[in-house]
Amino acid sequence: ILDKRRKFAMIKFRFFKKGKNELATADTKKNPRIKGKVVKDPTVTETEKFIMETVKGQDKQVRQIVNAEYKASRYKIKSNVLIVGKSGTGKTEILKQLAKKTGKACITIDANDYTEEAYQGLSVSDIVVKLLAAANYDVKKAENGIVIIDEIDKKAKSQDTTQRDVSGKGVQDQLLKLVEGKVIPIILRREDGDEMVHFNTEQVMFYFAGAFSGIDEIIKKRLKNKSAIGFATETKSEKQIEEEKMVNEEDLAEYGLEREFVGRIDLIVQLNDLSEDVLEDILLNSKNSKLKKFVGSLQVKDGITTHYTPGIIKAIVKKVKKENSTTGARGLSKVVTYVFDDIMHEVMANPGKYSDVVLLDGIEEDNTRYILK
Repeated sequence: ILDKRRKFAMIKFRFFKKGKNELATADTKKNPRIKGKVVKDPTVTETEKFIMETVKGQDKQVRQIVNAEYKASRYKIKSNVLIVGKSGTGKTEILKQLAKKTGKACITIDANDYTEEAYQGLSVSDIVVKLLAAANYDVKKAENGIVIIDEIDKKAKSQDTTQRDVSGKGVQDQLLKLVEGKVIPIILRREDGDEMVHFNTEQVMFYFAGAFSGIDEIIKKRLKNKSAIGFATETKSEKQIEEEKMVNEEDLAEYGLEREFVGRIDLIVQLNDLSEDVLEDILLNSKNSKLKKFVGSLQVKDGITTHYTPGIIKAIVKKVKKENSTTGARGLSKVVTYVFDDIMHEVMANPGKYSDVVLLDGIEEDNTRYILK
């Protein structure tokens, strides 16, 4: 009897082991990150390169942000980061590409949607719930996630001190609870009953972003005052002069952010304005280029090759700069969409009829200036 039992146990073990191995092999093909197959995480350099394939003209700034993220992941040295930049310069795009490459849970929220607890609007505690949802309610993954809080400049202190501020200072105070690395109790509403989760924000990376329109004047005022009291006579390197022109903590406080809140910001990253050369680079080389998307779609879907000259690219960029010099890459998308609107309609109305489209000079102003053949 004992021999039969041993024999049966051995057969069962072999069957189980085989089945488990086959299951592991099948699963790792679907999800290479699960246990059973070692997947090498991207290096700092690989992540930088990946982001810069999409975001152009911000190489130094990309490196600053990637370094902050990897120091938090590898060494548990977390920094709260503020990104200052005009619309379309890549504030949120850098972070979205960072999350995509590193596989982290990531959410983007608009600070305008949040108010102080007990007042109209969403509570900042909802940020945690949204991050958990982005991580498929994997608490550990969410606790190592990325939160992008955009339009934080809109929460600067109101200059009207006669009214109680329920959307500026209050929200900044609430955000301090998150950035200080506290454990926050969250109630998750589920169909099978509510669940209490004690969420630790210690390793969540918080990236605040805003255009901070008008802060240039505050910087000019600071530099003028510094010059007036004799600091201008000091001999400074070119690097020191450039650094003084960058946004600092005092500028942010003068702009209207609470000093206690500013004090929790470890790194300020100021994005460059996009020059015409950079905008051309975005059009021709960015992975998210709207021009590349239209050209590629016509080629793949309809077998149509698009022809254009460098002069047309320059004309599109100049139009964007002329109409609104502060829109950055978003302005490119608008103009390119206009350029291809009539072309796409003609192609869709006559499928299979054309093999080439030639963009003519002036198409950025009149989108009927093209030849389909």
